[in-house]
Amino acid sequence: MSTIRSFELSPFSLALFSQMSEFARSRLRPQDGLIRKNVNRVLLETGYAPLRCIQCDVSDGVVELTGSVPSFYIKQLAQTAVLRLKQIRGIKNRLRVA
Repeated sequence: MSTIRSFELSPFSLALFSQMSEFARSRLRPQDGLIRKNVNRVLLETGYAPLRCIQCDVSDGVVELTGSVPSFYIKQLAQTAVLRLKQIRGIKNRLRVA
């Protein structure tokens, strides 16, 4: 039989615990370079030629897509393909329809 113990943390301990937890979480995030590689792979796997010309920048797990595509459909397709990746924290779709 297990016993659950409860305790209270001082404000200082709680702040220190929060900082350490954020540090631990940041160490578990995939590297931005790995995410960039996976984004490029996913875009190529769609088979749509316009998606090969998209530039991808990743900062702290947030993907930014830039460039020009021929239609809103292709713009949405790029975003949908990238959103399937579980490693990303967010996406900024800055693609222009030309």
